[in-house]
Amino acid sequence: MKIIKCCKEIIVVYLLQLLLMFISSFIYMYVFNGSSLNSFFSNEFYFIIVFFNILVLLYLLKHYYTKEKEIRLSSVISSIFIVVSVSLVLNMLFFMFNLQNVSNMSISIYLLIFSSGIIGPIVEEYLFRKILLTRLLELYSTKLAIIIECLIFALFHSGLNGIIYAFIIGLILSIIYVKYKNINVSIIAHMISNTLVLFLMGFNIYILLLSIVMLILGLLIRKKMLA
Repeated sequence: MKIIKCCKEIIVVYLLQLLLMFISSFIYMYVFNGSSLNSFFSNEFYFIIVFFNILVLLYLLKHYYTKEKEIRLSSVISSIFIVVSVSLVLNMLFFMFNLQNVSNMSISIYLLIFSSGIIGPIVEEYLFRKILLTRLLELYSTKLAIIIECLIFALFHSGLNGIIYAFIIGLILSIIYVKYKNINVSIIAHMISNTLVLFLMGFNIYILLLSIVMLILGLLIRKKMLA
């Protein structure tokens, strides 16, 4: 019951999304005589969700925005390197084992970047890290709070690859947030990784190798900071 109470904003946002999906699909099919719901959800509905997420973002910033703790630039860089590299490695592995397909939505790449690369990461980081994780840390130990939050974060994604990806990336982002107490670091890392993923067209050994090098660099920077 305590966990559900911690998730109240997340539950409301996703219930509203479902309601919006049913209402818009009903209008599409029975008012405008639409012929393909699959096409509708892959294209027109995307614009509706973007507008909805903008409204959610404005609400979150109004009610939960606070001045963040200042951190060193090296901490930001190492965090970005680690999150982005792990994100790329996971996506390359998904492509390698045919767990991921290239999106076939006919949406402008600029709109995709704006939605998935900017708005989406900010909304998710506020909902799951700044709000949910902060509340869970008041109830449980740090490790347990992070695991619970990451499981919830993963369950709000679809598909086996989506759940695995969300849990692993969420785990790293949560550790970063707990360590630095600055949501902007996890937001920036989340934004960059999401944006780069949009341009992946399939398995590429060079991207995989570059990602591994980035991960090593990120870990070396982190190790040097702790020395």
